[in-house]
Amino acid sequence: MWLMAFELLRHLSLRTCCDITGTSYFSLRRELCRVIKSGEIDWKEIYQQEEQMIIGIDEHSFRGQRMVTTITDIANHRLLAVLKDYRKETIKQFFRAIPPEIKEKIRELCGDMKWMYVKLAKEEIPHAKMVVDKFHLIRDANMKIDEARRIEQEATKKEIKRRIFLRNEEDLKDKEK
Repeated sequence: MWLMAFELLRHLSLRTCCDITGTSYFSLRRELCRVIKSGEIDWKEIYQQEEQMIIGIDEHSFRGQRMVTTITDIANHRLLAVLKDYRKETIKQFFRAIPPEIKEKIRELCGDMKWMYVKLAKEEIPHAKMVVDKFHLIRDANMKIDEARRIEQEATKKEIKRRIFLRNEEDLKDKEK
């Protein structure tokens, strides 16, 4: 069962994997942490042939509790580590465990819009670009548009429906435009 859950995690969220496999978040997290011992990766065996790497940093939780951080090799769709939490020191410790010759191959770090990730990238892997995950970027843009819509709605005392901003321009009716 755990092998199936780990395979599903390559493509799905922790919550979806729990639903499909019928396991609890805590069981899956515990098993992941047991199987993938962060910092004990045989980097040289895995990345002898790689010329460039793109590393992804992402946080996962179950209903907003018990956050874990996953580190992935985005180019090869490989889960590298599951860190026990999302604290700066935990992530910094992981990056410091990467051998210098492997660190030199990392060209990009992809994560959400946390300043902590940007600072960590500059400190630990200064030659790599920090790239914002497109899903987080779109979510942030949608939140800002919704905030502007509410301000405009309050100022004009007219209702502005949210769905207008979720449709393609060519699909809007004249009144909506």
